[in-house]
Amino acid sequence: MTKISVIGAGTAGLIFAYALLRKGYEVAVYSDRTPDQWLNHSKPTGNAFLFGETIDVERELGMDYWSQDMLGASGALVHMKPAIEGSERMMVAGSFGSYGGAIDMRMRIHRWLSDLEGRGGRLIVESVTAERIDEIATHSDLTVLAAGRSELADLVPRDPGRSVYDAPQRHLAMVVGIRFYQDVPGAAYGTGSRGAGRMRPQSTVRRPEVLREFLEAAESLPLDRRH
Repeated sequence: MTKISVIGAGTAGLIFAYALLRKGYEVAVYSDRTPDQWLNHSKPTGNAFLFGETIDVERELGMDYWSQDMLGASGALVHMKPAIEGSERMMVAGSFGSYGGAIDMRMRIHRWLSDLEGRGGRLIVESVTAERIDEIATHSDLTVLAAGRSELADLVPRDPGRSVYDAPQRHLAMVVGIRFYQDVPGAAYGTGSRGAGRMRPQSTVRRPEVLREFLEAAESLPLDRRH
């Protein structure tokens, strides 16, 4: 049987691993955290919104445990000032074309890692180094690096044809509010004199109903830590 090693237990790595298991491959996933550490000892992330197409993929692979109860959204509202000093405002509402929702990534990874060996895969909890990758590769027919933003990602050079940026372009702060979602039908975006923000309801580890707001500082103003 073909042996495949997936280094990285984020969303992309685990969806790939589950798809391979469904095809009958022998799959080992390397994670730097246990399922419990993912759920109870990891910081929240800001990349939790799932569009309908993503939910369909997860459902087909038997990985969808949340869409029936999630705090859903089918569009976004943008309310902005084109110029910080000006008085003109612009409001745009749009539909995603499908029904999605925000699910805390920590919940998803915890469940998928917990289920992995029951699906026929193997979970190896290890902080893989660059040197260790070569050793893993010698015992695998295929080794896939799905390292996200970890240091291992630096092993793959940035492709300037795909991204002109070589460093983060902004600082974000996140606020988690409890039981505000009743008044927010979907994702909302806006700008103010000190920066921009977006709000969205989300199902999280601690509570099923919260509102997360992300704030981005306007360049050179007090909230911008770069100045």
